[in-house]
Amino acid sequence: MMTQRLIVPAILLFCASAAWAQDPTCGLLNDRGIHVAPHYAQASEAHFDGSQLSMPSSVGGAYIDPVFGCTVKRLTNGPAQFGTAVRHEYSSMTAINSDDTLVEVGGTIWEILDLSGNIIVPQGGVPWGGGMGARWAPDQPNVAYYVVHASPVLAKAAINTTNCAPACTINSTILHSFPEYSSILFGGGEGDMRDADHMVISGVKVSDGAESFSFTRFQLTRKARFSTSALTASITRNSRKTIRSL
Repeated sequence: MMTQRLIVPAILLFCASAAWAQDPTCGLLNDRGIHVAPHYAQASEAHFDGSQLSMPSSVGGAYIDPVFGCTVKRLTNGPAQFGTAVRHEYSSMTAINSDDTLVEVGGTIWEILDLSGNIIVPQGGVPWGGGMGARWAPDQPNVAYYVVHASPVLAKAAINTTNCAPACTINSTILHSFPEYSSILFGGGEGDMRDADHMVISGVKVSDGAESFSFTRFQLTRKARFSTSALTASITRNSRKTIRSL
């Protein structure tokens, strides 16, 4: 299945949806058709249909998608608000937490908002940085896991949200350092945690500088116990799509 990303300058849009276990509150369930979005083209484009869709002018504003009936909400004012690009990391990982109350946005500097665009944890309060964001825990809405920037260290972030916005804080706990790697990643946007105790990571091996993928078991119920199972001895960067499908 081909995935397409729409990059919208200066703003981030959130499309509301129901839980996976339920029928969607909008959209077309199990529909495989191609639906051309109306009113997205500019007058200079050949497929211009006579009018152009106006996006919400302010943070928190919303409109109804004319094809699927989904609510699309504006979450940020992009660089004008944060001084840098504002987006989620990649199309294959989830920016929103498990109970649909928090969203991680940024690019190189990250922040955490609620789903109305209100700042919960501001820039400077989020401990991860660079192009890779954190991964939300599937069973704890205020917990995420991240890599200490440019290191082989995996950490847990517990996000405080009670009566503290827009300056809530994050408590970080170092979970494990992988001595066999000089640095680790979540594979470069390879996806979410599949359960509360496992994650695929990639690391640059100290021994020969090759990139290796491992299936890491956190064993979070037992402090400081980690195990890894190598998926292969070494996987090239161009083969990451294999990992995404596991």
